[in-house]
Amino acid sequence: MFRYIYERFLIRGCVDIPHHICIMLSEDDMRRAPEKIVQVITWSKESGVKSLIFHIDTDTPDTLVSEITGITDSFGSVRVTLYSPKGKTFLHDGTALPDTIIAVGMSGREEIVRSVREIAEEGIAPDEIDEKMLESHLMFQYEPDFVIKTGDNHLIDFMIWQSVYSELFFTDVNWQTFRKVDFFRAIRDYQMRKRRYGR
Repeated sequence: MFRYIYERFLIRGCVDIPHHICIMLSEDDMRRAPEKIVQVITWSKESGVKSLIFHIDTDTPDTLVSEITGITDSFGSVRVTLYSPKGKTFLHDGTALPDTIIAVGMSGREEIVRSVREIAEEGIAPDEIDEKMLESHLMFQYEPDFVIKTGDNHLIDFMIWQSVYSELFFTDVNWQTFRKVDFFRAIRDYQMRKRRYGR
């Protein structure tokens, strides 16, 4: 009962909600608690988050893709898109927010290299290349407001271009034990910050 009251208190206090959230996970995180992804989608829907990206760091993406595909029936009314080194797949169709992406084994550096190659293949003159052009060739057209890392403070290079001005949040709580109150505590921390966007 007390936890429920505290959850409601936290939720009512979260008025400045990040529109786009990225959550970075390890392969062990996903294997220990795959159902947690469904829970976080539900919490994000309740809070009003518009888009949600889960990145799973792994050297064996094919195995994890198979496991993720096995939980598609639990995604409810949201659309879920899967990205892996083999390409893009729509896992689940839906119209409700948050628009959800699960990226498995993707590298931000490789994404930038791929974008530069595409620009070169299009024969664009070097003096015509600017930030907007590079951004238009990126695979992930999102700039997360908020990046959450559970368990430790080790970040990888996923969305390294897009997240340059993102607010970062590290929690000692492991993904397996990450609760609704932990999620809304993170959002409360976000809204207490003054974003400077590199200024």
